[in-house]
Amino acid sequence: MKKPVKKTEKIIASIISKLSCGATLTNICRGADMPTLRAVQLWREHVAELEGRIHAAWVRGLQTCFDMNYDDQQRLLDNPTNYDPKHINAMATITRDRSHQIMAAQTRLDKRYAVQSKTEISGSGPFVVGWQETPTATPTDDFPLSDEPKGGEARR
Repeated sequence: MKKPVKKTEKIIASIISKLSCGATLTNICRGADMPTLRAVQLWREHVAELEGRIHAAWVRGLQTCFDMNYDDQQRLLDNPTNYDPKHINAMATITRDRSHQIMAAQTRLDKRYAVQSKTEISGSGPFVVGWQETPTATPTDDFPLSDEPKGGEARR
């Protein structure tokens, strides 16, 4: 069991600095000179200003994690012959998933990353989105038709 660590500005500044650099609170609290995770959670519950500082540092840390993840992806792209193809595939999948998780968290926690547009659709009929330069009489004429069975038809 860890011995208790007193809440001081030096300890708080250290926690905030590490969070801003992308470290997790659970990992920070494992340090010998750091408070337990439960202690930090209690501090956050009782001091709104501290909660705000820790939250802001965590959001900044997400950006740092995104950058580090991008660096990992770039390292794979820059040196593909240094890795086994299965390793590259696994790492590409992991880094892609990490990017999606980070961006999802950012859009929920930092409103600067939230979607800033709204779309309303009224009426009936198909809604077709495309990149055509000019409109055509029937926009679906340019779509390739699939030979796949339509709803209700049996596959042969």
